[in-house]
Amino acid sequence: MDRIRIQHTPIRPFQPAKPEVVARLREQLGIAGETRVLLSVGRLSSEKGHENLIRAFRDLLQLNRGISVRLVLVGEGPERRCFIRLCEQFEISGDVTLVGHQDDVRPYYAIADLYIAQLHPFSAKRYPSKCLC
Repeated sequence: MDRIRIQHTPIRPFQPAKPEVVARLREQLGIAGETRVLLSVGRLSSEKGHENLIRAFRDLLQLNRGISVRLVLVGEGPERRCFIRLCEQFEISGDVTLVGHQDDVRPYYAIADLYIAQLHPFSAKRYPSKCLC
């Protein structure tokens, strides 16, 4: 029995962002009150699968014309310029916001209607993302 050890979750909940901070962030990002926010947080590098996320987001917009939704990517990395060009190529630059590295991501989680955790691009065939509500 001394080989079994209970490990409680190491995740420590954090205090939610204040409503005024959340409202100010939406305003700074130009996100209207009725606009839904899809959020992904992580390093902008090829192994994270952001390219597939951007492609899936383009498909979402094409299939749901007139939908009021914004994709917000929090993070920095070597593929940033590539992702900006991809958004320009797909003509969705106004619907995707790359905010760069943020020391405090709590307000971004607070404005999100849907969090998208990126998986390795080889773990699924087309859209290797996992959506968490």
